[in-house]
Amino acid sequence: MPRISSLWNRPPWTRSAAAILAAAFAYYLWRAATLSITTDEAFTATSFVAPPWLQILTTYDANHHFLHSYLCKLVTSVFGLAPFPLRIPALLGAALYLWSAFRLTRTLCGNSPVMPALCALLAFHPGLVDYFSLARGYSLALGLLLYALAETNEQPENPHWSRVSLALGLAVAANAVFLLPAAAWIAVTLLTRRLWNQADALIAPGATAAFILMIVPVTHATEANFYFGAADFLSSLQTVFLYPLTLLLVLAAALYERGRLALTLALTLAGLAALHFAKGFPWPQGRTGAYLIPLAILLLGHACARWRWSALPLAAAAAFFLATLTPTYTREWQFDANNREVFTYLQTHYPTTPIAAEHPLSFSLEYYRRLQGLTTMPPIVKLDPAHPAPLNVLLAPTPNFRELIRFHPSGVLLAVPAATTPGS
Repeated sequence: MPRISSLWNRPPWTRSAAAILAAAFAYYLWRAATLSITTDEAFTATSFVAPPWLQILTTYDANHHFLHSYLCKLVTSVFGLAPFPLRIPALLGAALYLWSAFRLTRTLCGNSPVMPALCALLAFHPGLVDYFSLARGYSLALGLLLYALAETNEQPENPHWSRVSLALGLAVAANAVFLLPAAAWIAVTLLTRRLWNQADALIAPGATAAFILMIVPVTHATEANFYFGAADFLSSLQTVFLYPLTLLLVLAAALYERGRLALTLALTLAGLAALHFAKGFPWPQGRTGAYLIPLAILLLGHACARWRWSALPLAAAAAFFLATLTPTYTREWQFDANNREVFTYLQTHYPTTPIAAEHPLSFSLEYYRRLQGLTTMPPIVKLDPAHPAPLNVLLAPTPNFRELIRFHPSGVLLAVPAATTPGS
């Protein structure tokens, strides 16, 4: 983020934008400190952070975001595997994302009311906001992607191409799905600026960094690892952008703007189509298309920057996003909202009772058991409906189980097999 002392000397709309981004980071920080661990974070912690380095380097899974996992390993080796230390790399990515968003919107919009409205959209979009506080690679990859865009746009005459390249390569290493937007931005930059004689500086550093960080685990990948995605293109876009009107606005902005952002978005979508039809890769679904959101917002903002009044609908959209925030749980993992509370209850009331949890709750609850080193408490295993445990953690009421207690807002409940009592 820009230095606080220098912000007081900036124009008012620029100061407003900086204030919005600072408030956003405070929100991310608070959530990282208070949210229960989510299923995917627990799986990351137990599978790609806690094990020895050799196992981490020789394992592939779509949930293994390499650079992020390595950074989490380094941080937790010092501060432990608790949720907040685990989320520090994501928070660093969020800080880089917000700083880069400030630079980009200042370049694209100048000192206009569009700038703070655009910053609010980038900081609080429902498809992005949760990932800035969770131990996943999306935050880090988004920050690095926007940093590369900011470096390219802020210094158009003589940008540091090796710095841009390295940021894009690290974004791919933080989350492999960012390969397409990274490659698209490089191709568009080379094409529109005719930088063929500098192609090595724009490609080699990032490609080398990504290769070094990814090559060993990627050699262990199989087709079965690429399992998460949408079945068709329209469903994919709807899960990414959430609101159908957004698609029409972005299309209109692309037709109007017809610049590097529009070309990058078009090339990225073309790459997704090629992978789907040629190799059978699934279309992005929600978080796996997260990179499309800031590209679309920046494109929309650049197209709107010519008219100050356009800040009004952009600000209204940002206000709507703020009104839909769910501070105490995440949209995608609402069922994980009470994981810490559920485990504390189990530890207090049933410390020696065998417990089974419905998938995927078993990952998070077992994470808390291991975190506290409770060797006297039996491992919390995945529920087998045919052979339930004396005490079971369910996502929703289920026939043949009797409810004991329900937690909100997750809706998770503790239950025993019908006509039994815990420990019988």
